[in-house]
Amino acid sequence: MCDKKDNPFLLKNIEVSVERILKAITEQEDILVFGHCDCDGIASTAILYDFLTQLGGRVWYYVLNRNTESYGLSEIAVNNFLKMGSPNLVITVDCGTTDIRSVKKLKERGIDTIITDHHECGNEISDAVAIINPKVHDDYSSRELAGVGVVLKLIIALCKKKKLEEECYLRYIDI
Repeated sequence: MCDKKDNPFLLKNIEVSVERILKAITEQEDILVFGHCDCDGIASTAILYDFLTQLGGRVWYYVLNRNTESYGLSEIAVNNFLKMGSPNLVITVDCGTTDIRSVKKLKERGIDTIITDHHECGNEISDAVAIINPKVHDDYSSRELAGVGVVLKLIIALCKKKKLEEECYLRYIDI
């Protein structure tokens, strides 16, 4: 169903992300989908939350408040969601590539982070389990994906790995 150039597994770190997410679902770990507060981030959060829940994941979500929590996976936002609970896995959508200090804090607490993002970044990037960002890795053909496009690539990869391609395409692609 995918053209070769659109194969989600050509995105760097997607295989590692798929494996970590499926492990979290199988072992019933708590997964937090952390979203940016704009249209792209909110759509990405909703779609990924819905999909992971349909796979049987123990998922909750947190959308940052730009007025009080700054931008991205800020330390303030991390402190706020940690007051609500301590997930085993945080998946960011539409943010996180350069949020080095916050990812480090989560890692120190034993919380894995997978970053899905599409923003440009500088020379330093977060030390997450995986970063899926076509602008970080120059070898992906669709560098202009929005954050929700990156999330859809992750969902397609999860569908392919779980052999749910038909259900995935009917629900998320052929809308």
